[in-house]
Amino acid sequence: MHDGDKSGVDDGVGFADIERLVRLGDVAALAEIAATGRDMDRREDWTGRSPLMIACGTGQVEAARLLLSYGADPNAVDDDGWNCYDPAPPAIRELLVAHGFDLLFYQPSWGRGLQNLRVLSAVRPVDETWTVSIVGTEPVVEFRALPFPPMSGRASVSVAGGAGARSFAVGGPGHRLDRLPVTAELATTTLAVTLEGFRGELRVRLFCEALIRGNDGPRDFWVPDWTS
Repeated sequence: MHDGDKSGVDDGVGFADIERLVRLGDVAALAEIAATGRDMDRREDWTGRSPLMIACGTGQVEAARLLLSYGADPNAVDDDGWNCYDPAPPAIRELLVAHGFDLLFYQPSWGRGLQNLRVLSAVRPVDETWTVSIVGTEPVVEFRALPFPPMSGRASVSVAGGAGARSFAVGGPGHRLDRLPVTAELATTTLAVTLEGFRGELRVRLFCEALIRGNDGPRDFWVPDWTS
């Protein structure tokens, strides 16, 4: 169970009432409740969600602004591990960072014929080298640097395999996809991502098109579109 309202205010307003007002974007009503001294960061007992998390997930920018002004935690994570930042639109992400969002996401993942890395840090510099390999015949390397949080430090991506070696400096926001030469036989391709004092958000993946085509389900399930 999560802590209840520590303000000592017993106004008969429950979490469901706050959630409804947040979803409606009724900032005036939320401000009235906040002015009574109620803890506007109180979590839902069963899920650990905060009102700010709901505002982020529903794109209610002004509700998020008000909740943050009353001390809502921009780093809140619910019982399932969901955070405020990921579902939020850009305007709310900027508010979160301005109010102290400092979660660091270093998230490697993989599937058949696929290796992924996502790094997000608005505050703490990341110094790390991530190296992975896949075995296949149609290797592809792809990376996307997002425009927010503002990127600083250095990031580079290099790939080596049967078709030779290539390296790319990530100089700022943008997207790049390189289809490496096809090999007649299975070959190992190795990807290295090097981060030095990196801040920002970078997504990198290495995959084999032939293996992805053989996976169950649509291609976008395994390799979502990064161009939009």
